[in-house]
Amino acid sequence: MIKRIARQLVSPSQWSWLSWYRGRFGILRALTGYCALLLHPDICFISAAAAETRHALAIRPGTADQSVFDEVFVRREYDIDVPTATVILDAGAHIGLATVFFAERFRGATVISIEPEATNFDVLCKNVSAYPRVRPMRAGLWSRSTWLRIENPDAATWSFRVLESDQPTDIRAVSIPDVMQLHGLDHIDILKMDIEGAELEVLTHNADWLSKVGNLMIELHDRYRPGCTAALEAAMSDYDYQRTAQGNTVILRNIRRRHA
Repeated sequence: MIKRIARQLVSPSQWSWLSWYRGRFGILRALTGYCALLLHPDICFISAAAAETRHALAIRPGTADQSVFDEVFVRREYDIDVPTATVILDAGAHIGLATVFFAERFRGATVISIEPEATNFDVLCKNVSAYPRVRPMRAGLWSRSTWLRIENPDAATWSFRVLESDQPTDIRAVSIPDVMQLHGLDHIDILKMDIEGAELEVLTHNADWLSKVGNLMIELHDRYRPGCTAALEAAMSDYDYQRTAQGNTVILRNIRRRHA
């Protein structure tokens, strides 16, 4: 009876969040979080103690943000077996949860966090604002400098795909060499790439930047753009590496160019 009455009083997105939060962190933390949510209904915060981070994390209740938290902090999909890293590039950063994970794991590292979609980027900036070594960029990873547009604006928050635009937009496209030049980088220790099919463009056209990447974590999206897996295999054909997988992420460690 009490549960039925509560369901009538609480919005579906808030109920989804409340059930999810209770399952992860217990009823007391869920009730405390819900009280805070009443003041800010479009955003909720996972406490630093619950998330085991130095700072609270912002997510949008009842959205795919909850699943992304599980992927990053529960299943630890980006917990790569690398002892140290000083430069990390998070391409397709969504709301910055993987960025925060890397910033917590490698506390001395500079983390470049790239996200094209405006509402995701706003939450990302909230999540990384307390990490001075994180540099957020509103952009989409591509093979060259141009303009991009969101192909599927009504998709779930973690599924936005980009296409090249023949007109200027509010999303600039940047290549990996562009990012390295802009931030004065000569190498990338960890490149995490989850860009919903744009990896086909990035890997197909001039992938010489791979020689400056130590470890690659990539989710392939052949279901959206056939050829992504083949493009990765072709790009890596001149390199040696150790290959594993965690969840949907393919991990290539200790990348080094093969000498003739």
